[in-house]
Amino acid sequence: GNYDYAVGHGERDCGWGYPDPRDQAFAQISYDYTEAHTAPHHRDWLRTLPPQIRLRWRDHTLLLCHGSPDGVNDFVWESTTGYG
Repeated sequence: GNYDYAVGHGERDCGWGYPDPRDQAFAQISYDYTEAHTAPHHRDWLRTLPPQIRLRWRDHTLLLCHGSPDGVNDFVWESTTGYG
């Protein structure tokens, strides 16, 4: 997902969408740890991951993605969708 992409591509963070600064701080701690402990050959592998996978199942096409079809770090919050 967003960590995979960001670590593989050398980003400074994973583009989280937390509105609460405290959540952002904890996410940065987690990301910094992940970034510091990921070996170069694993970063190479992360860059090979596809951003989307499309599957056919019966009469349907399924789209698998992290975030949204528009971006790996897009957040869809339950509180803003009208669902749940």
